[in-house]
Amino acid sequence: MPGFIANSKDVFRLFRNMDRLPKYLSKSSKIAALDAGRRYVALVRSGINVSTTPAWVSKHTGDWRALSDVWIKEKGHDRFWYETGAILRNVKVTLISETMKWIEIFAGLRAMDDQDAYARALKNEFGVEVEGQDRPLFRPAIDELAPPIAPGGRRKLRPGSQVRQNFHGALKNAIRKAHSGV
Repeated sequence: MPGFIANSKDVFRLFRNMDRLPKYLSKSSKIAALDAGRRYVALVRSGINVSTTPAWVSKHTGDWRALSDVWIKEKGHDRFWYETGAILRNVKVTLISETMKWIEIFAGLRAMDDQDAYARALKNEFGVEVEGQDRPLFRPAIDELAPPIAPGGRRKLRPGSQVRQNFHGALKNAIRKAHSGV
């Protein structure tokens, strides 16, 4: 009767590699999550210190209202989202926690990193009391990477998105490493 007959070495190798799979999957998922965070941060940073509304922002929210002459004079330039450079410096990816089963990252601007920059970012993102002063940047970046919230309250990654492909690649990479016994 034809079939596969395994010797004890093959069985040992198979179980050893299966034991390694969670570690490989965790490592590959961390790489994919950090890459997704870096993509988000790069997108947000591309909208800082610009003189016109970025195309990916206007696609989701429309064009930003021009800066007032008073504000241009006070800032000394006509660039959006740029005052001291603190917002640009503090938009980053931070690894919050990591276990074998859980990876938590934060991509964006945290109040604990620079409270003044955070306050200015909120003012730019949501505006103040006057209508039309908001210039959303962080929300359109999320919408660019993932579609709007679905009826169930969750976002799903677009089928062809690079972020989605990276997470699918993480699983394939982990299986490949476990199979090859690297």
